[in-house]
Amino acid sequence: AQKYTKLRLKGLVQSPQSFSATLQGEQSLSEEQQIERLKIRNKHIIVIVASHQNKNLAWYDCEWVAQATLYGPNTWQDHIAPFKQAFTPPMQLQDDQMIGTTQVHTDQLDDTAFWHMTALYVDASHRRRGLGNQLCKFAFEVMQSKTASTSSEMRIIIKPTNTIVIAMYEQIQFIKLPQPVSLSEATFAAGDQSTLPNKYEQQEAYTSRSGIIMTR
Repeated sequence: AQKYTKLRLKGLVQSPQSFSATLQGEQSLSEEQQIERLKIRNKHIIVIVASHQNKNLAWYDCEWVAQATLYGPNTWQDHIAPFKQAFTPPMQLQDDQMIGTTQVHTDQLDDTAFWHMTALYVDASHRRRGLGNQLCKFAFEVMQSKTASTSSEMRIIIKPTNTIVIAMYEQIQFIKLPQPVSLSEATFAAGDQSTLPNKYEQQEAYTSRSGIIMTR
């Protein structure tokens, strides 16, 4: 829990656009809250470590240099729950659209495992080595191992200013959805609702929709 939180705090300083949580919210978590959030059902933490010269160290004793959080497998109702819990106005959808997906038809919902990946972060001193792509690869391997006989779809939510990350996901075949999302919805989807400020539902920064959903 300490290493997970330490890297998140570092990420919120270096690359706040990579997270739905805020530095202030992350710093406010007690040690007990830091531990409890790692026990959430269907939550998987994917980590890349640097062992440096000592190859005999256990992975948890090495330096954590990249990590991502993956939720799933979820049912369709669990998958869209954040959009119902975040106290923002309902999405305006066209007749042929569904919340949070472009590739799954209505008659396939019961046969599809839904996943949400969030907080993908690579330490600034270890970038340009393809670690972001490796995290995505590992995430898809987890999905396959958990739902080998079921079709799966992964969702991510990205801040619109994070253009480099958007381009990275497009290169690995993620598709943009037409529905923008609010920061509060992204925060609920990421499981970080405990970091939201009081009365966030009255603050435009948390309720206006500009975030980008991508799926694969």
